Amino acid sequence: MSQHRTLLTLTLLLFPFLLNADEITIVADEWCPYNCAPNSSNPGYIVEVVKLVFARTGHNVIYITDSWNRTLEGVNNGKYAAAIAATPNELPNGIFPKETLGYSGNYFLVKKSLDWRYDSLTSLRNLRLGTIKGYDYGETLNQYFKQAPSVSRKTGIDAVKKNLSELYKGIIDVYVTDQSVAYHEAKQIGLDSQFKVAGSEGKPIALYLGFTPKSYNSKTYADILSQGIIDIRKEGLLAQILTKYGLKDWKN
Repeated sequence: MSQHRTLLTLTLLLFPFLLNADEITIVADEWCPYNCAPNSSNPGYIVEVVKLVFARTGHNVIYITDSWNRTLEGVNNGKYAAAIAATPNELPNGIFPKETLGYSGNYFLVKKSLDWRYDSLTSLRNLRLGTIKGYDYGETLNQYFKQAPSVSRKTGIDAVKKNLSELYKGIIDVYVTDQSVAYHEAKQIGLDSQFKVAGSEGKPIALYLGFTPKSYNSKTYADILSQGIIDIRKEGLLAQILTKYGLKDWKN
């Protein structure tokens, strides 16, 4: 092998991200309308925003789904470039843009027949709660779920659907979820008329695209995304994307 080939081989081994410098793989479990089914006409507004921004700088964004726990693990170890709708609590070592990609609230979804409403953590006692493993529910609920006796933590790319199914069947009493996500998925499976929101807890949590700490490109990508969000907001393109999903700009 020539000296030139030897140097090239060593470079690729040491810096594997050079092989896919123009490909950015973003990942999450399905959490529509933030991120929906891949390869569909409506893959989720965050997916559309990210693809639009990076296309302008010559980067190809690849969107795939995985369980949230595997997503976080894959981003942490460099398998994936970024996690969709992540928070700094979920990815403490991640690289985050300055610009957010929306906000998520903690709502308590129950069957319409249940005469209950959330007013404090005490009101959750003796109730079977549905959550998703690895999600950030804010400091108050995160701490409560650690010691609560009846908390189901679903996994998989269809974790939302699993929780809704168990809520409908009476396996859990309360599903703690983002309201937009819950009603979108419930409508898809014909159960939207079966549930109601029975209160919420805490302030909305800011969502980001969380980049891997393992790539030297992550800081650059984060800066590109931040500036890109500012640009498409000014141009009215962000509003156009959000309208497709029945949403408004989180900064308005």
